[in-house]
Amino acid sequence: MIDRQIGAFKVLELIGRGGMGEVYRARDTRLDRDVALKLLPPDLVRDPDRLARFDREAKLLAALQHQNIASIYGIEDADGQPVLVMELAEGRDLSERLAAGPLPAGEVERIARQLAAGLENAHEKGIVHRDLKPANIKVTGDDRVKILDFGLARALSGLGGAPVPADDQHTLTQGLTGAGVVLGTAAYMSPEQTRGYEVDRRADIWAFGVILYEMLTGQRLFAGETASDTLAAVLRKDPEWTAMPADASPVLVRLCQRCLERDPQLRLRDIGEARVALEGSSVSMLTSALPGVPPAPAAPARGRRRNLGWLAAAIAVAALSFGALGMTGRLSPVADPLPLVHAEISMPASTGLYLNPGFPGVPVVAPDARHIAFAAQDSNGSVMLYVRSLAERESRPIAGTQGASYPFWAPDSRSVAFFAREQLNRVDIGGGPVMTICQAENGKWGSWNDEDRILFTPSHNAGIFLVPATGGEPVAVTRLEDDEGARSHRFPRWLPDGRHFVYLSWYRGGSAGDRGSDTALRLGGVDGDADRELMPSQTGAVFAADHLLYVHETNLMCRPFSWRELDFTGPPRPLMDDVLGIQGAHYGVFSAVDADVLAYVRSGGSFGLSNLVWVDAEGEETPLSVPPTSNLGFAVSPDGSRVVYSRVDDQTGTFDIWVHEIARSLSTRFTFGAESEYMPVWSADGAWITYCSDESGTQKIYRKRVSGSGTPELLVSLDTDCTPTAWSPDDGRLLFTKVNPVSGYSSWILDTTDGSEPRPLRETEFSEGGACFSPDGWWIAYMSDETGQPETFVETLHPEGGRWRISSNGGMWPVWSRDGSRIYYLELTGGLKVTEVVVDGAELDIGRTESVTGGVEIQSSRTLAENPATGQVLVQKPLHELDDSLQLVTGWRRMLAAGGD
Repeated sequence: MIDRQIGAFKVLELIGRGGMGEVYRARDTRLDRDVALKLLPPDLVRDPDRLARFDREAKLLAALQHQNIASIYGIEDADGQPVLVMELAEGRDLSERLAAGPLPAGEVERIARQLAAGLENAHEKGIVHRDLKPANIKVTGDDRVKILDFGLARALSGLGGAPVPADDQHTLTQGLTGAGVVLGTAAYMSPEQTRGYEVDRRADIWAFGVILYEMLTGQRLFAGETASDTLAAVLRKDPEWTAMPADASPVLVRLCQRCLERDPQLRLRDIGEARVALEGSSVSMLTSALPGVPPAPAAPARGRRRNLGWLAAAIAVAALSFGALGMTGRLSPVADPLPLVHAEISMPASTGLYLNPGFPGVPVVAPDARHIAFAAQDSNGSVMLYVRSLAERESRPIAGTQGASYPFWAPDSRSVAFFAREQLNRVDIGGGPVMTICQAENGKWGSWNDEDRILFTPSHNAGIFLVPATGGEPVAVTRLEDDEGARSHRFPRWLPDGRHFVYLSWYRGGSAGDRGSDTALRLGGVDGDADRELMPSQTGAVFAADHLLYVHETNLMCRPFSWRELDFTGPPRPLMDDVLGIQGAHYGVFSAVDADVLAYVRSGGSFGLSNLVWVDAEGEETPLSVPPTSNLGFAVSPDGSRVVYSRVDDQTGTFDIWVHEIARSLSTRFTFGAESEYMPVWSADGAWITYCSDESGTQKIYRKRVSGSGTPELLVSLDTDCTPTAWSPDDGRLLFTKVNPVSGYSSWILDTTDGSEPRPLRETEFSEGGACFSPDGWWIAYMSDETGQPETFVETLHPEGGRWRISSNGGMWPVWSRDGSRIYYLELTGGLKVTEVVVDGAELDIGRTESVTGGVEIQSSRTLAENPATGQVLVQKPLHELDDSLQLVTGWRRMLAAGGD
């Protein structure tokens, strides 16, 4: 078989042999990946009935798509012999690990939890494994469990074969008793399976119990000299519970006992209950290591803070109070709210909470209240997703999550979804690769339900979409055109029925109507029913404890809401104050879960607005006398007399362009459209202002005369984000940044002198943008993340070519000085830098680099502009410093009963 070509697969090596056939590693020459080929027994070919049954079973098994199940990709034919094409699960099988003795407690828990999750997924689809054993369980190098050979024992039933020896990792495929056909592996078969009776999911639960016992004790539970002896032991021998380690978790021991009830009527009936218990076992083990748990205190006075160590203990005890396995195998519900405790969580060393108004890494509490996920930015400007266990002292970064924003949890609290690099992604917090779910160029949060379906908003000017958490093609569930005046639907939140949801609708200026607000909470349904407005609201809402929670001004408000009746059951009232709301995004920075834990960030005043400040060569700062601005761009006129900037309309919530005359300290509104206009750029002759307009799912770039005469001229219209960045010195060419769904951003150019269509200037596998011309028009400076973080580069447009890197510690939003001898840019830490350059034909000499000032706000739009008349640089400085810690409240449901904090 080696080197043989089967369809698109080249066989490389034999990697396994057993009762179900031979397994080979092969190379998929079409998709350039390694797969596993399972050659099924040749006897299958000679029985048309079994062959047809196998084909039906294989199609059913192909529907299993879960991170803990090795997927079936297809069926091939090798000279009439069926060949299964399967996911190649690298790593050792569990039988190899067990050969060395018992596994450490943490490893037992990790493997058992993933094993239960995979079985639960299959059982919910009506599929039973029937041959679960350590040899069919692979543990990869990153501790990911993969279950192999799902359902093959049944698919191949009736095949001949001789009894196998006592090495009962082999599958039995013929009747060994008169009761019927025995399918499975001797040491892991349930008693009813051993007798040849029809089996259901409880057979898998028995095998799961046997495997759990062996992981804990390091001993084979059922063994004999022959397979028949082993089967007899299954029917008669009781497990030796005294072999369990003395420090074994009581939850794990009790779970094992419940799985190994010989009477299937008394056995644990649902592997999902085992998964729930295992998710709680880590907390129970952590709690057992605590020196003691103090009694529940009275509700603390307002403003009083408790240390996180006490809080971790309180949450651990609370997690145990959610229930323990009883005789029914069910978990008992929460009885009472937790004690009311307020604590702070500091950021990891040398990092700060990342709350960029456009792409915030907002903190979110896991549904089981044991972890918090958030994005933080380190001293080098790198943004990454972090997870903090409330039973531990330190947060840990999650690999592969650079640039993460708007994280949200899976309902099982084991995975986090987030937006990064124009995609919606997911990652297991226990480790493993980041997986892409779908494209989302400018995602505005999402929500994940028990059916593994995700609601999300892919862009700032889109409706809400539905996509499987395993990946697929998103389907629209709300449309802007069906909501009169809507410019954005965002922040969807599932209701408990898994069919309806609440979300925020953001309306264009002048569309507020009788509500008196440009934003409102709405109700939606995946079946297209119940779509209606609920109430005006400044932010999106969270549904928890039968209330909708949202931020108004700086107050966290709550209003009782029935998810069954789909309506409010009482008036709103404040729950607590000093909670941050991000202006421009309409997002309240808080998270609350039914498990009685709430997290939030204190407001500290308005966030998302900045002061414009002049900085001279010595670092001296002079404020520009304009109101606080948004993060949506500004520019200085070529003669240095005026500044154009974007400003939010407090009445409509949309953005408009304003022109400020420096000498007279006078600002005048420049645009008046119902849409948002932003990202202004001056023409080189100072006669025009070019800007973006956000119009009903399209992005348009206009230019309008500074005098205000005439109508705006449309330059670019695209169905994706695009923003102007600079004109050439002759005003013939416009540089703009366009969203690239693969890399993030790319630089494009529009030549207005020949009427040609826009074309890419720099479109590579890296995210590149923010380009600007040199004063002579022969050079461009731009930023690219090809080194792993944004850096400033310069490239010549001379025919000879040439490219140079300018920055060394991050470089964003470069601008040339008026004489072309210097390039200003921002480091990722907010430091303003300037680098000397000397242009010599097609060559560039790079001189020294100096620091000008610090504390500049990094935004997703240009945050630098030089005044050609004075040499000063205009930058943004934060209006308010953000309180760089998370506030955590347990027992917040008590505040509902008590009428607020």
